[in-house]
Amino acid sequence: MGYKRSYAVLHLGLLWAVLLVLCAVSFHAPLLAAGGVVVGAAGVLQANIYYKCPACGKKLPLWAVMPHFCSACGKNLRE
Repeated sequence: MGYKRSYAVLHLGLLWAVLLVLCAVSFHAPLLAAGGVVVGAAGVLQANIYYKCPACGKKLPLWAVMPHFCSACGKNLRE
């Protein structure tokens, strides 16, 4: 999986996690809340594995906007 797809999966996973937890609170469904936590954790876990520079392999910052350049090697990430 490439870093761009990993970035998108991270944000979609976190969005679904928030939506599931909010629905769980609304409907008093603890199993749904647990599912939201699992989806969010899976999104963060895959990003820790795959969200890295394709040139040098350095991990990119998870909680920021996708950088334009790798801070380690200087590769342009927005090509």
